[in-house]
Amino acid sequence: MRRAALARLGFAATGVLYVALGATAARIAVAGARDPALGMGGALRVLLRQPHGRILLTAVAAGFAAFGLWHALEARNARRMVLERLGHLFGVAGYAALLWSAVTTLVHARRGDGALQQSALAWLLSRPWGVALVEVAGAATIGAGLFEIGQGASGRLRNRFATQWLPRTAARFLHRVARFGLASRGVVLVVIGFFQVRVARDLDPRELREIGGALNVLSRLPAGGVALGAVVAAGLAAYGVYMIVLALGGRRRG
Repeated sequence: MRRAALARLGFAATGVLYVALGATAARIAVAGARDPALGMGGALRVLLRQPHGRILLTAVAAGFAAFGLWHALEARNARRMVLERLGHLFGVAGYAALLWSAVTTLVHARRGDGALQQSALAWLLSRPWGVALVEVAGAATIGAGLFEIGQGASGRLRNRFATQWLPRTAARFLHRVARFGLASRGVVLVVIGFFQVRVARDLDPRELREIGGALNVLSRLPAGGVALGAVVAAGLAAYGVYMIVLALGGRRRG
């Protein structure tokens, strides 16, 4: 399968997941509720509950596998810069984790992803090099978040979508949606990275936050937290739309 096809499948799967995640999180934020299942695992279960949910989730899992393979191929590309290749290696790990979550959701695994992550972190922190590795991962996550916020603010998207198939007005609108989505996901990544650094500092895996935990943190801020949580949640859905547009129209480098 061509690399472009692998990338499109991955963008599509990621888009579907983020639309489900953002829509669910926005509804919870507006209602003022707290959902402990909020996050990637919760979004996967939302997809499973849809009509023909098992087929939908299987297709999404296949997309994760395709995207993980695409990242692996890109990481082996000697023409890429070192930092870019490292980013693709992180992509391999991230999509392997999403694939695992999707498969365990399909087979109704009882143990939560959070418990698995905390067990893995506890083991990692017990290694001589583990603390430094978690700190580096946290700093890298913060850096990635700031980079995405910068893309959203400037409009200079690293992954631009082809626009020949779109009316000009629609292309401009979708570009704004992409900027909003990238900036929102960037905010969430900065929060996640901050807690990764705290995990390394305090040696406490329970302080780990994924997307759902980051949204809860934002929603609990004293000044306008609920509104901020709702806006960022809507932005995650916008990020999903951006990914779907990339899947439909193809990707061209910015």
